[in-house]
Amino acid sequence: MQTYHYTESGLDNVFLQSEQFHFVHGEMITIPKINELLRAISFLLASRKTKLSGGEIRFLRTEMGLTPAQLANELCIKEAELRQIEAENGVMPVWLELNFRILACARLKIEPVISMDTYKDWALEDRITARPIVLELREEKGNQHWEITSL
Repeated sequence: MQTYHYTESGLDNVFLQSEQFHFVHGEMITIPKINELLRAISFLLASRKTKLSGGEIRFLRTEMGLTPAQLANELCIKEAELRQIEAENGVMPVWLELNFRILACARLKIEPVISMDTYKDWALEDRITARPIVLELREEKGNQHWEITSL
């Protein structure tokens, strides 16, 4: 099994595993099922039981196809505030992150697996730590798919 640190996502905590990766001079030349991979990462982030980091917010914004100005407008905040959150891992207030996740799920057409109890715990978090995300390319009955193997 080969592991690839997928920094192209804009996140520094995403790792991919597969038997089928093809490398040239230490660089992966193709990532199979890239759209499915990006959707799996989006699902994981939207469903995560901890607050999102600035980079994770930027990733979801990008996947939604929104500029910082457009997302700030959707969330009724100033663009400068959003840029600061994304760049400096600023903490979104609980109400704002909840609205952001609802918007992300609606725009990306994903159904997160998260309970309302999760949001109560966010108020206790004073800093954000990006946890490793590991996805494995698996094959079943001739079909490949990305599966989250570690959070």
